[in-house]
Amino acid sequence: MISSPETSRLTKDQIKKFTSAKDAFLERKLLLFIQTKKGCSQVNIETGDINSDLTITNAGIDPSKFKIQLIGLDGTTKFISQDLVSPEAIFNRIDQMPMRRSEIRKKN
Repeated sequence: MISSPETSRLTKDQIKKFTSAKDAFLERKLLLFIQTKKGCSQVNIETGDINSDLTITNAGIDPSKFKIQLIGLDGTTKFISQDLVSPEAIFNRIDQMPMRRSEIRKKN
């Protein structure tokens, strides 16, 4: 989840970082959402386009400042940063989670 008052330069740069690693993003079955003051929309990780057709009013996340949040399948926040984050930092964190480790073991 990226939250930001508007679709800022930081937001666009973060989307670009994630789309550059789309295969790893998709392998981990991740979804990317942006919460702005206008609402919450899903990002197409293949293209980087924001799907405004899927906008919901509020995802319960404060968009007053730029922030990246990794939200787990259990709905809890696993990581927060107010700076740009490399995709690898997110992937490394995910790959240490028990469900992901189990998934990797089953795959091998």
